[in-house]
Amino acid sequence: MADPQQINEINNMISQFTFKMTAIASGADKSAADCRESFIEKLELAMTKAYKVAVFIRQDFDGRAKDEAQMNSLSEQLMQALQEVGKRADSGLKAVQEFTDQVRGTMGNELVPTSQRVRQLMDSDQMKLKNSENELVAAQDRVYRNAAQMANFEAKLRETEDERSRVDMMMKMAWMSGALGGSIIGAGDAGPFGPRLEALRDALNHSRDEYTMSMVETRKLQENMMDIRLQIEQEIQILQRLDVIISDGQRITDRCQTLEQQLGPLKEIAGKLLMNVESINASAGKVDLAKALLNICVDALMDARLTDEVQMIKDELVKEYGGEVPTVVLEMVSLVDGKLGELGVQ
Repeated sequence: MADPQQINEINNMISQFTFKMTAIASGADKSAADCRESFIEKLELAMTKAYKVAVFIRQDFDGRAKDEAQMNSLSEQLMQALQEVGKRADSGLKAVQEFTDQVRGTMGNELVPTSQRVRQLMDSDQMKLKNSENELVAAQDRVYRNAAQMANFEAKLRETEDERSRVDMMMKMAWMSGALGGSIIGAGDAGPFGPRLEALRDALNHSRDEYTMSMVETRKLQENMMDIRLQIEQEIQILQRLDVIISDGQRITDRCQTLEQQLGPLKEIAGKLLMNVESINASAGKVDLAKALLNICVDALMDARLTDEVQMIKDELVKEYGGEVPTVVLEMVSLVDGKLGELGVQ
C-alpha cells in the first residue's frame, strides 16, 4: 500500500504535468502564430525588393545598356530577403516540432509510467483488500466460535456451581437431622467439586482471553481495510486525473501536428520563392525577369496582406513594360489575377 508521502509526491507530479502541458499548448500556438506573422512581415519586405527589380527593368530594358552591378545588387537584396523568409519558416516549424517532442516525451517518459505505477499500486492494494476480507471472515468466525465456547464454559460453570449448592444443602440438612454423625465436609471448593470448578474457571478465563484477542484482531483488520479502501479511492482519483491529462496530452499532440501541417506550406513557399529568384540575374532578358517576378507573385499570395505588394509589381510590369506585353507574360499576369481574385481583389 502506498504511503501518504507517495500519494503526495504523485499529486505534486500531476500538478506539474498539468502546468507543463498547459505551457506546451500555449507555447506551440504562440510559436505557430508568431511564425506565420513574422513570415508574412518578412515576405512583405522581400516583395518590396522584388518591386525594385520590376522598376529597374521597366520600359526598354533589353534595348539599353545593362547596369550589371545594380542588377546584381538588387538580385542579391531580393535573395537575402527571401532567405530570411525561408529561415523564419524553418525556425517556426522547428519550434513547433520541439513542442511536439516535448509533449510526446512527457507522455511517454513521465505520464504513462506514472499511470502504470499507480495502477500497480492499486492492483496491489485491491489484492491486499481481498486478502484482508478473507482474513476478516476467518477472524469473525473465530470471534463467533470463541463467544460460543465462552458461553458454553459459563453455562457449565453455572451448572456445576448450582449442583454444588444443591449438594451442600442436602448435606447440611442431613447433618442437622442427625443422619450424618460427627463433622461434615461441605461440597464447596475444598470438597469434591473443587477441581471441577477450578478447571472450568481456568477454561472460561482462557476462552475470554481468546475472545478478546479475536475481537482486537477483528477491529484491526476492519481498520486496516478502511485504510486500504481509502487508499484505493485516492488511487482511483489520481488515475482519473492522469487519464484527463493523458487525454489532454494526446489532444495537444494532435494540435501540434496540425500546426506543423499549417507551417509546412510556408517552408514550401519559401523554397519556391528562392528557386524563382535564381532566374533574376544580370544575364537574364526582360521576359525571363518578368516571368520570374510574376512567379514570385503567384507563390507569395498566401495571405491577403501580400496583395498590395503583388498588385504594385504586376502593375509596374504591365503598365511600364515599354511596348506590347508578350503573351507568355500576360499568361503569368492572368495567373496572378486569379490568385488575387481568390483573396478578394478584383
